[in-house]
Amino acid sequence: MEDAAPIPLTALDLRAARTDAADVLEVVRAITRAAFLVNPETGLRIDGDTPPELPMVEALLARGVAERLHVAVLEGEVVAYVLYTRGALSSDPEARVLGLTIMGVAPPLQRRGIGTRLLDWSVLNLEGACDALFVVGHPDFYARAGFVEAADLGLSFPFPAPSPACRVRVSPGRALSPGVLSYHPVVCSFF
Repeated sequence: MEDAAPIPLTALDLRAARTDAADVLEVVRAITRAAFLVNPETGLRIDGDTPPELPMVEALLARGVAERLHVAVLEGEVVAYVLYTRGALSSDPEARVLGLTIMGVAPPLQRRGIGTRLLDWSVLNLEGACDALFVVGHPDFYARAGFVEAADLGLSFPFPAPSPACRVRVSPGRALSPGVLSYHPVVCSFF
């Protein structure tokens, strides 16, 4: 299937959102439910109506561990989000690292550049707020936003994942000592 036309950059409003704003969080839940009904790895519809990502999002929101939430708004409606949680680096407990935990785009608007634009805006917005961002995700997608293989920096994750999917983006002027990057314990309980 051919990709739909990109959304004009001027049509999107990219912004930080409160992690306790009930209306925004309800939209995040709805986008998660709809966006992950198809397995991103296989392209096949999942069994049932509750994607495995939804209970994790519910737990993060209910326990108040969503550290940062960035959204894309189109015509007054939230159509995409990226959610970060506080992470840890075993070799430096003082390092401020954020794990890009999940991002989603409303299905009718996928593959139109919204996720890419939101990710680019989000990582630039967080550069001064933390030492590094990390993610386990599609290597090509995250590489375009400046994420490199964690192993190239002597970093690893405490769970099995393909090395190319384990990515980190170090903020300019910062450095990380080699060690193990971990997501927040609530996130880890879903692995």
